[in-house]
Amino acid sequence: MHPHCRPPRRGVTIAEALVAMFVLALLSIGVCGLYVESLKMYNEGVHRTSAQQRASFAVQLMLSEIQEATNVDYPGPWVIVFTMPEKQDGLVVVDPETYTVVPGYQVAYYLSDSSGYYYREGPYIWRAQRPLGTEEWQEKRLVIEEVGGLTFTYAPTIEMPELVRASVTVNAEGEPGYFNRTEVGEVWLRNH
Repeated sequence: MHPHCRPPRRGVTIAEALVAMFVLALLSIGVCGLYVESLKMYNEGVHRTSAQQRASFAVQLMLSEIQEATNVDYPGPWVIVFTMPEKQDGLVVVDPETYTVVPGYQVAYYLSDSSGYYYREGPYIWRAQRPLGTEEWQEKRLVIEEVGGLTFTYAPTIEMPELVRASVTVNAEGEPGYFNRTEVGEVWLRNH
């Protein structure tokens, strides 16, 4: 075979390589964009779910205790004070002469700052307890943080004499606004 009769070798030209790299770069950018968006949506879902669970936990914790109260002493937009029954061996004490539940101590759930002082504004829900007839709140315990709002409603009517409603709004991961979740619950006073 004559050396000039060989079929020419065909290689990739620089222009073809650049076009291929450009197309590959566009595809990579598209895939990365989809990945970033799906990761962002996943994180948003996690933040929303976390906020909803925390709000639900706080509402259920407070309402389960409020349900056992003998009466609500003060309901406010960001605080509730109620009286718990006296208990002996785990049972509610009843006055044998009047057949009424004997009051034991007061409990408050309220918004405050990180110090837990009663009349301070802040993003924390606290629980405090005090003996009846005293002014100083004792046994303060942090319930939940990053709270955007707390409200209690207790307006006895003939139809609903002992209904208490609680609403908690939780900020997700310290980002108030879009990820906020609110949980509302209500309960009847059992020992009134």
